[in-house]
Amino acid sequence: MVVLDLDDTTVPTNGTTPSAAVRAALKRVLDAGSHLVFATGRSALGTLPVLDEIGLTGGTAFASNGAIRIDIATRELTELTTVDAAVAIPAFRELFPGAQFAAEVCGKGHLVTETFGGYGLSGEQVSCTLGDLAATTPPRLIIWWPEHSVAQMRDRIAGLELPGLGWSLDHTLPWLTVSAAGVTKAWAVEGLRRELGVPREATLAIGDGDNDVELLQWAAVGVAMGQAPEAVRQAADWVTSPFTADGVATAIDQSFTYS
Repeated sequence: MVVLDLDDTTVPTNGTTPSAAVRAALKRVLDAGSHLVFATGRSALGTLPVLDEIGLTGGTAFASNGAIRIDIATRELTELTTVDAAVAIPAFRELFPGAQFAAEVCGKGHLVTETFGGYGLSGEQVSCTLGDLAATTPPRLIIWWPEHSVAQMRDRIAGLELPGLGWSLDHTLPWLTVSAAGVTKAWAVEGLRRELGVPREATLAIGDGDNDVELLQWAAVGVAMGQAPEAVRQAADWVTSPFTADGVATAIDQSFTYS
């Protein structure tokens, strides 16, 4: 089983098209009869165009950091977990004054307190009040803190514990994704691994973000992209070349066992 992140791992951030070298490497995995799985922080709507571009006709992908499962053959979307926004919003509103909030609506778009512009929300954006947002139970809640830094956001959440909630911080933008406690890419793909009967020692994972740390630690071989921050690199077994140098293709060729 080969598990890949999308943004700046398989495709450019917010893009859909892998390089020729990466596309060829993915084909080699599929031709060998192995399971190719994508696990991304993107919404399901943001993930589907990549699956189309790669030409996958079967298998499984996970969106929203593992909260949503996609059956690639049928395009059925399944919410595996949801977030209690009524618990999350008051706490994060106090931590991040002036932040914008969004709640994913599976397969449709997002409810938003303000329009997010070009920052990574797929589908329609429907404006609502913060009170309305707090009444929802979405697969993920997104918090964007404009005019602040990732370091400022990281400082605010250091040591924070909120019952029933977990989160991951983007390493390039002040963008926090909130999920139900324990929901990670690793959690999602472990369920699939067991379902498919794939031995743990036959797993390879590649990623570049904070939301990939658990995934790289889960895999028998975890590979960090060359541009990944230090915490992600430390979680990996080894570090491949950066995205701009087709690091996924290098990692697959060096770590994947063809049969």
